[in-house]
Amino acid sequence: MTRRMSVQDTLWLNMDRPDNLMTIDCVFWTSTPVTLAQAREALRERMVDRFPTFRSRPVPAPVLGARAAWEPDPDFDLGRHVLPATLPEPGMAGLERFLSEQRGVPLPGDRPLWRAHVVPELDGGSAVVIRLHHAIADGIRLTQVALGLFDGQEPAAATTPRAASPAPGASLLGGLRSLTGAVLDRVPVAGPLARPLADAAGGLAEQALVQADRARHTVAAVTPLLSLPAEVPAAWRGPLGERKSVVWGDPVPLDRVKEVGRRTGGTVNDVLTTWLAGALARYLSARGEEPVPTTWLMPVNLKPFDHNLPETLGNHFAVVPLELPSGQEPLTERIALLQRRTGSLRDSHTAALMYAVQQVGSQTPRPVARFLTDLVANQSVGVLTNVPGPREQVTFAGAPVAGMVAWAPSTSHQPISVSIFSYAGSVVVGFACDERVIPDAPALLQAFQDEVADSLR
Repeated sequence: MTRRMSVQDTLWLNMDRPDNLMTIDCVFWTSTPVTLAQAREALRERMVDRFPTFRSRPVPAPVLGARAAWEPDPDFDLGRHVLPATLPEPGMAGLERFLSEQRGVPLPGDRPLWRAHVVPELDGGSAVVIRLHHAIADGIRLTQVALGLFDGQEPAAATTPRAASPAPGASLLGGLRSLTGAVLDRVPVAGPLARPLADAAGGLAEQALVQADRARHTVAAVTPLLSLPAEVPAAWRGPLGERKSVVWGDPVPLDRVKEVGRRTGGTVNDVLTTWLAGALARYLSARGEEPVPTTWLMPVNLKPFDHNLPETLGNHFAVVPLELPSGQEPLTERIALLQRRTGSLRDSHTAALMYAVQQVGSQTPRPVARFLTDLVANQSVGVLTNVPGPREQVTFAGAPVAGMVAWAPSTSHQPISVSIFSYAGSVVVGFACDERVIPDAPALLQAFQDEVADSLR
């Protein structure tokens, strides 16, 4: 049955550009072989049969500003979506080259917007590359779908919801009402009026506090947007091309990352993100350029993990701008700077404001939607994602999964997407770069590995 896309899904469907496709690229590799037939059966049973969108093709909006739709593909054939692949050279270097080539290839629009390639022979095991259009779902939900591909895994592992925070000023209001009531109770002429007056005083104070809290959050939300740089540093901007370069590093044990965090007062995320800032500084210095702070867009989930993913999946996220330190600072100072900035973002309505911008853009003609997207995206270097994978080793079609990593698409004219992906007690960092702007992605990866090595000494 044909169903209309949400306005958010329509927005991402229309954001494809020849030099920046709205495709999420995932790869995992196993230590023992997986056949093409085994991979097809697992993807059919655990993804295609569970979520109708993977059997549906997009139907463009009939008029400007209208929503697109999903309709069942009458010619759906799993063989057109799960394909055998031959690497351009053996080993992991060949897998990186293959993924680099695929990142610039658009998904056919006349069929469901996803494709998987199975590499049957890779260092004694196999690899599976899965590419999915962002119109299908946001990164959180696609991560849940991906986790459901592994043996014995559910398609959605829910997290415990956080307890609701008290209403703004709730404790102060309670105290004010109690104090007012106590004072008026001691005034003889006010006896019958004591409680109504106390409640009225509390109500007036409540309105004042709510308005003050709204103003504070609004200022906090707008500040990161107003402070976006007029343009990104020269090293990270320029005309994009259709050729991309994808690289990832060796896994870093999470226990070692935690050790650095204890020493510097940071969380695992703090340490990894500031290592990235240090790597960017090393990379620029090696090219004879001055390291400067960089702004990145980070996806923020607006809905919690669901115990049961909806069949329609869809996009329920916003992006927020985060400025990273220049990377020249000592690690402890760098982490403190980052914590202040992330703390300000958490204490604001920036994500809600950015989501509102996306909502407005998604209901406008494509040129207007692109203008609104470019307005924010082009003031940032790229997209930075932090994805928590399975904590224990998993298997796919009976084969142990040795590693995995995934990248969000870059938006507008951004030249880079950075993935921080944790799995089975280790974390892998990968870079997906535009070759025209960043022609030496391996040098950027090496800069990150050097930063890690120096911190772990």
